[in-house]
Amino acid sequence: MHFANLIAASRREDDAVHYPSPDEWKQGRTLYGGVSAAYCLHAARTLTDEKRALRSAMVSFVGPCIEDVTGTAAQLRSGRTAGTVRAELSSSGTPCTEVLFTFSDMRESTLNHKATKRPDVPMPDEIDFRIPTDRLPGFAKMFESVPAGGGIPMSGSDDLHLLWWARHKAPEARDGELSLLALGDILPPAAMTHMKERAPISSMTWIFNMLVDTPTTEDGWWLMEAKGFNAEGGFSSQDMTIWNTQGDMVAKGAQMVAIFG
Repeated sequence: MHFANLIAASRREDDAVHYPSPDEWKQGRTLYGGVSAAYCLHAARTLTDEKRALRSAMVSFVGPCIEDVTGTAAQLRSGRTAGTVRAELSSSGTPCTEVLFTFSDMRESTLNHKATKRPDVPMPDEIDFRIPTDRLPGFAKMFESVPAGGGIPMSGSDDLHLLWWARHKAPEARDGELSLLALGDILPPAAMTHMKERAPISSMTWIFNMLVDTPTTEDGWWLMEAKGFNAEGGFSSQDMTIWNTQGDMVAKGAQMVAIFG
């Protein structure tokens, strides 16, 4: 069941939306974080009248999303230029993901400082190697990932840096804001390049800022970067960036990850 099928299988009942939680989309005992965030965005769009472009998502992964996943949303404010929506996922009645969304279309401004172009790396069709998924969580099999630079997980490196091309494996799942948000959490934590063996991990918080009104790219490929700047006491913090194939930066983010090892 690829990502577009997950959304198609959602079911609205009154002021809530019910979502599937199949095992192939699990990361350990919980839904993969990108899908949880995308479910919240879908609920925000479905249950409110907010039509403006997604500008920012502040995500808190409160607890595991296991089964009986239900989304709710409320418009906190709808102003002249921006709107704020709170969305929540619950699992069997217990909160599991909370997101505060900001929506606002681009508008004319005297400021015009373009974001940094993507690093000069080979395009995905120029790289033969694909990230093997046989030892990765089930959800990783729904994506294709190609290393384009940075470090290697579990290599003991002091360079906390990952740079991968990534896309949804199913062509039907590659378009739109929901697709990109679902993909946005695909990279392992950059701190895993410093590790020498596997350990359980869990995203705790995630800030995702969209820099364009409508994200587009070729063949579904996005260049994803994670740069860690601190890892101690069982937590890591990192910056995140996404570019399209044309070289335009389309999203920036930050994440805190719990590392149990």
